[in-house]
Amino acid sequence: RISGMIGTPISQEVIKQLRSRMFNLHSSVPPVVMSSVVKSACNAWTTSGTFSGLNLPCPFGCRTEHGDKWAHFATCSALREMWREACPSAHPVFADFSIEIVFMVSPNMSSDVVVQVALWIDVVGHLSNDIRVLGTTPARAFLDGAEMIRARLRQLAIQSDVASAVIRKVSAAASARG
Repeated sequence: RISGMIGTPISQEVIKQLRSRMFNLHSSVPPVVMSSVVKSACNAWTTSGTFSGLNLPCPFGCRTEHGDKWAHFATCSALREMWREACPSAHPVFADFSIEIVFMVSPNMSSDVVVQVALWIDVVGHLSNDIRVLGTTPARAFLDGAEMIRARLRQLAIQSDVASAVIRKVSAAASARG
């Protein structure tokens, strides 16, 4: 599935690395985040781009036609801006995010980056579903997006001590970094 979504074949070595990353995540994030990571790898999130037929514009407000799909979310300028506002101390990889990073098949990802990406996957998956279910307009999602991200991260922080520490770190104001 991942190979089809990123448009290039994935080697057995990369698959082994992905499996290892997912196994190691188990002790760092709540079960719901693990479920979100698996859903992403299987392209199982409910987006209009997942199914045949109409593919709607991006739900996050960037106005990309046919942007309601994971391949777009990785590079969505609106989502990137919301994440930067909500998580000003996130790893620099988020400034140059790609679908390969989202699917954790990019080489040289530290365990800290893998945890941050897993949290991003969960937040984006749940937010995109919530936006659709609640009928939130893309413009409203863009205005409220950073607070929606913070709310989901607060929910995740109470479910895991390791995730909580990472969330505190990425949520800290940039000026508070040492």
